[in-house]
Amino acid sequence: MYKLIGDKIRFNGKFDVNELECIGSGANAIVYTINFDSKKYALKIFDIPGYWNSKEIGELMNISIESFIMPEKKFYLNHRFRGYLMKFCNGKSLNKEKLNITIGEFINSSKKLLSDTNRLSELNYVVENLSLDNLIYDNGFKVIDTDLFEYQPNNKKIKEFNKKEMTILLLTAFINGIGLDHAFNRYPKLNNLKNNCINNGLSFITFVKIICELVYDKNKYNDITLSDLGIKLKEELGIEEKNYRNISF
Repeated sequence: MYKLIGDKIRFNGKFDVNELECIGSGANAIVYTINFDSKKYALKIFDIPGYWNSKEIGELMNISIESFIMPEKKFYLNHRFRGYLMKFCNGKSLNKEKLNITIGEFINSSKKLLSDTNRLSELNYVVENLSLDNLIYDNGFKVIDTDLFEYQPNNKKIKEFNKKEMTILLLTAFINGIGLDHAFNRYPKLNNLKNNCINNGLSFITFVKIICELVYDKNKYNDITLSDLGIKLKEELGIEEKNYRNISF
């Protein structure tokens, strides 16, 4: 049934996905868990055969950066390229599961993700399709669904673009994590900090520390959870409770 040839897994015969656990779906693919060679993987199968370029997937397989879950093995069904296997991550996407870790954990994980984003930029890859749907927290931030990342060797603004895109993603995760989705658009002080972080060079880590120091003493908040920070901000700043959709930039 299964046959491993180099970096390819070939499956010949009837492939019953009903025997696999579905863990996610999108516009063009469905993701399952699968055990292969005594290891658990996530298997992404594209809906339309031939929609994705197997050569481009193969090039992404050569990238090894901890924060980015890249394709590891191509998946062929009856001699046709249909998808790929990637590392299985515990946890749900942050669009489905509210992030509630300590501020110290959040800062350290954000530093790692931003550093790894810079490494990706040095390889001339542009991040695409970033959202909370493909950000997971599994002992640190992990970006999944990386198959849309594009190689652009002549793009001189890759670092600037990637840094901004990742900053916006982390901002969204932070603001949703503290439960103040609406407040950053309604309260000028918070809105100005957000805009300075996105557009005016304020580093994301500095932004997080400034927000924390609105209600906690300097360096006295690392063990505070994101949700407790949100509660404290609401109390100290008099932020009204509202039911709004998740923040977007």
